[in-house]
Amino acid sequence: MTLSGRIVRMAAPALVVGMLMTGCATQPGTDASPVPGTQSDPVADGGADDGLVDGGADDGVVDDGLVDDGLFVAAEALGPGWSHRPERLGVPRWPWVQDDCPAYRDVDYPAHHHRLGAEQRRYYHPSSTGLALGVVEVYEPTWAQHAMADARKVVQTCPTYRFGTASISFELLDPGPDRPDRLLVRGRIEYPQSTTTVSYFLSVRRGETVATLSLPDPGSPTAAQQTLHQMAEALTRTG
Repeated sequence: MTLSGRIVRMAAPALVVGMLMTGCATQPGTDASPVPGTQSDPVADGGADDGLVDGGADDGVVDDGLVDDGLFVAAEALGPGWSHRPERLGVPRWPWVQDDCPAYRDVDYPAHHHRLGAEQRRYYHPSSTGLALGVVEVYEPTWAQHAMADARKVVQTCPTYRFGTASISFELLDPGPDRPDRLLVRGRIEYPQSTTTVSYFLSVRRGETVATLSLPDPGSPTAAQQTLHQMAEALTRTG
């Protein structure tokens, strides 16, 4: 699932959970608006592509078994009402892939081809809009630091662009003083004659492990900062 796919699929309250996690690539010029659904629709465990993509040949051999479950931030760190279910979701793509951005070229971001392990976790909320996705990756020696630099480069390369009728934009926020090991990004999606929807993308590195979280707007950058701090603590406790 691409970064724009996450922000688009997190944008509409009527979406079914399965569609929230689907990549949003469409033919050029088509409407990228999410597909309406109902909260009672079932979540498919397989079959149609729901954005839970295997690492594939591009990333070499990536093992989801190398990631300790304790590396994921606890659901309560996301705020009241959040939970997660034990489920094996398989190897995710690099969280910062941005195929829908015209300026994005995979060759410019080599770090994710040096992942040894990666796993993902869905977080659920009673509201139909409340779905977050956590990804934890383990890198070859020295490559986790490069992965953080690559993530910043993606946001700087694709700060804003059109996707169908939607306007997608990303803004790097200050994660705190002297924090090259942390990344905080605010994403926005705007449709014509519609309100703006905000999502946050958080990433933290410890050693050769990187944890990333896509999160519906928690209400303020301060709340997102607190979640980022909890993510860093989870990595520290396990390491």
